[in-house]
Amino acid sequence: MTMTGAVEDVRAILLDFEGYPRWRSSITTAEVLETGSAAVTRVRFGAHVGPWLSHYTVEYTEEAHELTWSLVHGDLLAAYDGRWSLQPSAHGQSLITYSLRVTPSMPAPGFIVREATRQDLLTTLRELRNQLA
Repeated sequence: MTMTGAVEDVRAILLDFEGYPRWRSSITTAEVLETGSAAVTRVRFGAHVGPWLSHYTVEYTEEAHELTWSLVHGDLLAAYDGRWSLQPSAHGQSLITYSLRVTPSMPAPGFIVREATRQDLLTTLRELRNQLA
């Protein structure tokens, strides 16, 4: 997806973890627990997952134009891994790739998990676009 906004602006929004509740509608809380070496950051989130309130901790790793994360602990999640890839594009725009893999900790039909993941992807991209505006 291409969005108006320089890679540096997108990167700044994505790395402001404690600001996520201001622009991500599903995120209720965000707390940076630790910042380690090699651009690794551990963050604890509270989020609405369907009708439930979930708490989970992820570890982010930042490299050049990429931000990846993986689940450390989650009360409703067995896996929550993703990646943002940011590439400069023409006319002050950024080419953004967002990938996500979610596995709930409780049994759920695959089609429900896929649809929930798809909705999260679409909503997050829309909210990021709005934040850049």
